Amino acid sequence: MGLWVRGFVDSWVNRLRYGTRSQQPTNPQTCKPTNLLSYKLPLLFLAAVAADSCAKFPPGGGVAGATRLSFQFTTAASIDPNSIYVVAIRVLTPPEGSDPGLSDPTEGPSPVVTTGSQNGIVAGLPTHYVVFVPTDPNLYQVFRFPLQSEAPNPSDPTTPINLIWPGRYVGEVIQGSGIDPTPTTPGGPYGQTLGFTIDTSYLSQLTNGQPIQIIQFNILTMNVRATTSNNVANRVMDAIGDQSSVAGNTFNNPIQINLTTSGTYSDQTSSVPERQNDTFPSANYPPIDLTSWQLTVTPP
Repeated sequence: MGLWVRGFVDSWVNRLRYGTRSQQPTNPQTCKPTNLLSYKLPLLFLAAVAADSCAKFPPGGGVAGATRLSFQFTTAASIDPNSIYVVAIRVLTPPEGSDPGLSDPTEGPSPVVTTGSQNGIVAGLPTHYVVFVPTDPNLYQVFRFPLQSEAPNPSDPTTPINLIWPGRYVGEVIQGSGIDPTPTTPGGPYGQTLGFTIDTSYLSQLTNGQPIQIIQFNILTMNVRATTSNNVANRVMDAIGDQSSVAGNTFNNPIQINLTTSGTYSDQTSSVPERQNDTFPSANYPPIDLTSWQLTVTPP
């Protein structure tokens, strides 16, 4: 990677690690995020809308033989380049061939509600995430969380994943696939839609050669990470589902998708259409208010 690209990466990694630019660094923690929703909630398994299974990938993008995943989501107002927009992904194929903990379908990527770790963004057992990086020419970067065998977490030794932030850099999304919300005229508003394409080669680091057949994902948006009590007091967040009440049945609503067949999945095809004005703890920040989402799965 060239030095100028690495500079962009390092700058964003520091921003994710320490929060917004006005905050001072804190001592890193590697414990699992405290999540009021630690109880197990059923996952929604969506029915797919049929898609063309004969699509071919253009040269220069992705890996031959991999399944392509195209994510897209929209907010109620213009994207805020200082806020955080993450698609958290969990690969259900057990890593290392002997870790059944990652096959538990009740631990999908979920919101962090209170303080408790340096993460402050995602709980559950996510394996990867993709984050919007407005300073990167390719706009979106992929990271993965290490296994306990790679980065032991003494504070939470029983979980198979260490949610240390920012995790380990995987790479940028497929070149040219990122939706650019940057204003088209100087001083103009940002767009309201973000999106990108990756393929399953981006998610294969933990599968020990096993094919990836099922993933879970959640879309998490927030103005700041929930890493300190002050951040929590000033934090507004949203995710897939209805975040208007932490006690609601769909506050924690990760989506489970079978990648062996092609299809387009969206909030409109689910039993829980995404709603507006449901940000937590109050509906007062439209730039992070998720109003729709879509995932298109294209096998090779």
